[in-house]
Amino acid sequence: TVEVTIIDQLAKHGFVVPHEEQPHIEFTYNDVPVSGYIDGEMRDGTIVEVKTFYGDNQLRDVSLGNPHPHYLKQLMIYMYAMDRNFGKLLYVDRGTGQMFEFNVGRIGTFTFAWGPQHTIVDLEETFKRWERIYKEHVIPKIEPKVAPRQAVHHLADRAEDGVLAIAP
Repeated sequence: TVEVTIIDQLAKHGFVVPHEEQPHIEFTYNDVPVSGYIDGEMRDGTIVEVKTFYGDNQLRDVSLGNPHPHYLKQLMIYMYAMDRNFGKLLYVDRGTGQMFEFNVGRIGTFTFAWGPQHTIVDLEETFKRWERIYKEHVIPKIEPKVAPRQAVHHLADRAEDGVLAIAP
């Protein structure tokens, strides 16, 4: 993958610690199992997560300093699991190779900040939501009900006048 190639190149030039395989993290939060694979780790212990994108809309968002919040949280979860204070989210444009970097710092057990405005993210809220979902739905194998405003819109099977219709 592109992500692996980028980490390999960063390792080749001494920026990240070389690994034969992606480091695996695993922990529990109030009996909820959490696991994942980090992309890389810098020599100073900074966790590195690499994401790629393609397209003008994502380029605009990233250029304006607005990475996808889920990617930031993923990095923060890795930082939490490995008890690290610093992380880097690298975004790479698949079309041009242009790279954007977003830094994250830990300011508390579950609290992290990123960006020039030091936007605060509290992972404990995310973990508590996961705990509720795990205990109410995963363990008892009960599918959650979807509220109408949360319902996923389905694409219609055909387009009329060149416009793809979206059905509620």
